[in-house]
Amino acid sequence: MKNDMSPGHDTVAHLADIMGQVDEELDGAKTYIKAAMSHRPIGKALADSFANMSAQELQHADILSNAVTSMVAKLKTEGNACYETMSRVWEHTKGRQAGYAAWIRQMHADYKKLT
Repeated sequence: MKNDMSPGHDTVAHLADIMGQVDEELDGAKTYIKAAMSHRPIGKALADSFANMSAQELQHADILSNAVTSMVAKLKTEGNACYETMSRVWEHTKGRQAGYAAWIRQMHADYKKLT
């Protein structure tokens, strides 16, 4: 069977997958910081553990976000036909994810005020 996909298809698929993984890491960070807030009244050690897990998820999101930025930059240097579209998609997605991460980081700041 002939592969009729564009040469950039695999790259686009990988980029889309990693962008989704950033969202998953941010969702995990949100879940953990909310757990930290709700468990704080009954146990600081457990709550701190949840806050630490949330911070780790944020770090994972940052690592993956930086990887996507590098991959998109590589598309440009390679002259890949997908660059313009993926660059626009990434700028939009990165902006949305940055807002989400900022909200989670604010939750961390609020949590630290409790301790």
